[in-house]
Amino acid sequence: GARDMAMGGAFSAVGGDYAALHYNPAGLGTIKQGGFFGTFSMLSVSTKANFLGVENTEKTDPMNFNALGLTYPVPVSRGSLVFSFGYHRMRQFDSRLFGGKFISSADDSVTWEHTRTQKGFMSNTAFGLAVEAAPGVFLGGSLQFWGGEDNYNWLFQELDQPFNLYQFAQFDSSDHIRTRFSGANLTLGAVARSRFLQVGGALSTPFTLRCRENWDYSDIVTYDQDLNIETDISSAGGSPDYNIAMPMALRAGAALTAGPFLVSGDVEMLRYNQIEYKTEPSSASLTQASANSAIQRHLQNVTNVHVGGEFTSPNFPVALRGGYAVIRTPYRDVSYEKDRKVISAGIGLEMTDQLVLDAGFAYTEWEGPADDLIFKQNINAKQILVSLLYKMP
Repeated sequence: GARDMAMGGAFSAVGGDYAALHYNPAGLGTIKQGGFFGTFSMLSVSTKANFLGVENTEKTDPMNFNALGLTYPVPVSRGSLVFSFGYHRMRQFDSRLFGGKFISSADDSVTWEHTRTQKGFMSNTAFGLAVEAAPGVFLGGSLQFWGGEDNYNWLFQELDQPFNLYQFAQFDSSDHIRTRFSGANLTLGAVARSRFLQVGGALSTPFTLRCRENWDYSDIVTYDQDLNIETDISSAGGSPDYNIAMPMALRAGAALTAGPFLVSGDVEMLRYNQIEYKTEPSSASLTQASANSAIQRHLQNVTNVHVGGEFTSPNFPVALRGGYAVIRTPYRDVSYEKDRKVISAGIGLEMTDQLVLDAGFAYTEWEGPADDLIFKQNINAKQILVSLLYKMP
């Protein structure tokens, strides 16, 4: 949602909002009025590629519905009982990269071009509930179903340009990989609150992510037209299925309320080096043992930090928000610049007693992986979320 994004994702102790279904379902217990919730996302991703000293920037601007859901507090004589259901697009894979250069040496004079495009998303459908187990103590849980797909395309072209020295006109080598995801797990959480302070934590259980993949590869050589030589085509493909064990995730935080001000902070612990293949991977060059060994060598456990704040005007139905987050890279032995720093801000407007509009903006940038010093990548992403909440009468 726009509110939690604007507050830097520091939301596991805040509660009182539909977004608690994702961060900490126990926070749903503080919702007093049910409603329908929807979020629209506008994402802009720019990738600057430095290919052998030549820079080029590619940009993607996907727009999507980001979340749909509802919350329903059950009338009870004491405490609270709240149910919630929602669909979220947790991550978008949309990006584009291009690099090209004329290659001139004693042995070659051609033009190389690389193009990479990626589209897709990881989604989460969740069913949650929360109860007030004791005065000021809320317990909650959610059942989460993971899905989505990733479409990856890579094209390398060698062109007999600009001098047309050879018999071939163009060589194309392309990869296409489409991966569909599925899995399910639980998130369990607790929130305790006093008059000014709330603390909360949540644990997401490990689960197995099933990956169903379709891939194809082709090499195509096109010759000069005046030679009357048929185009050479070689190709291969496959449809492997494989399973990956995803580790548990821990999240904890605190929120302090002082008059119209709310300040919150979260830490998020992710155990990346506990990821492992449960079956043989799709790559013929890797075995299950070698792939898991590579994960142990190259991935690390991380702790991400989120902080945020909100000011609610006592005189106008307006709230102002800001946040900051540091998302650590999962890769070992890399520079600090590969960590992502996220700056966010937003505004909330209570348009009527039943209609609330929130807008949030987040900006982040980081260095992408280098490919043997041929490619260097700098990526920045800007995202706008607009959320609308309709409160039930």
